[in-house]
Amino acid sequence: MEDDEIAVILAAIAHSDRPPLSQSEITLLERFRTHLIQAIEVYRTFQRGLMESVVARRMLDALTQPVLLIDDTQYVHHANTAALDLIGAGRVAAESNGTFNFRRARDSGRLSAALRQLGLTGDLPHEQRSGRVAFRVSDRLGEDSHLVVAIAVRPDESMAVFGKTPRVILLFHPLEGRKVIDPLIVSHAFSLTPAEAQVAAAIAAGASLSELAEARGVSLETVRSQLRGVFAKVGVSRQSDLARVLSALPQENLDFSQTLIIR
Repeated sequence: MEDDEIAVILAAIAHSDRPPLSQSEITLLERFRTHLIQAIEVYRTFQRGLMESVVARRMLDALTQPVLLIDDTQYVHHANTAALDLIGAGRVAAESNGTFNFRRARDSGRLSAALRQLGLTGDLPHEQRSGRVAFRVSDRLGEDSHLVVAIAVRPDESMAVFGKTPRVILLFHPLEGRKVIDPLIVSHAFSLTPAEAQVAAAIAAGASLSELAEARGVSLETVRSQLRGVFAKVGVSRQSDLARVLSALPQENLDFSQTLIIR
């Protein structure tokens, strides 16, 4: 067999003193060749799926907030560490036999509506499908807990890196608590050194100078010096102004102007 990706040659080598292969032996080899081709195709399919899985997992695991990859049946194909922690806590979401759902029926209904709007269930016309859908979910006490953004990933648009069938990435954004700012984004945005970017991100997230010095194992004066460098490059003079400026930086590349909100 031969195509653009692979060439496989099956050769039957006999002793020089034996006669050519008989028709029955050729027929047997032909049957073996058919099974060999099938085995090679199975192997290639497995290898492609393995590579897709590795790439997809690395991409999703790089995110710090909870993220899940599910299909139209809500089967979980991957969950990063933060998502596993969220499910394990049991306050907002749950997983049973590989299937994901929310604790509250209202939120489960919103997820079902999101899957329909994304075009993963039913026969919604292509022009009516949304690329992203956002909705709020609550904890078991009914308090708003997370904003969930559902993003459709289709094989023809993502080179099938997330699978050969359409799937959905669920991103969870906590509605309370400290905001986590990526130092890498801060560094690129204001040309900060890695140390300055870490200081800026930590201060914007609410850490005190003494907490930061202790956590990094440096002196308080070192942190103050780095903060002065941050102030000069960002163009602010107070920690509150720094937090305000950094809060406007993107946390991930989402175009919310093109996101459908489910209420």
